Amino acid sequence: MSRFRLLLSINEDEAPRALSLESPDGVPPEQFARAAIAQALDHPEALVVLDSARGRFTVGAGFWCRSGRYRLGREEPLLDPSDQDLT
Repeated sequence: MSRFRLLLSINEDEAPRALSLESPDGVPPEQFARAAIAQALDHPEALVVLDSARGRFTVGAGFWCRSGRYRLGREEPLLDPSDQDLT
């Protein structure tokens, strides 16, 4: 499993929401990012389009639609203190 951090915001003046995602190896993290964005906006079944070049997303279409900014990055694993050489 790979861990990713997703930051998303709808409005320019709001602080981004931070979400941690775990994706199975071989599954693109963007797939999990789409699902997490839709869930965070309380529309888990909505279509999510990501524009990774601009860091923008669009959720929904027609009557209900939201757009905003996102950033997806890999989280570094935390070191287990028992694995550290303290000598």
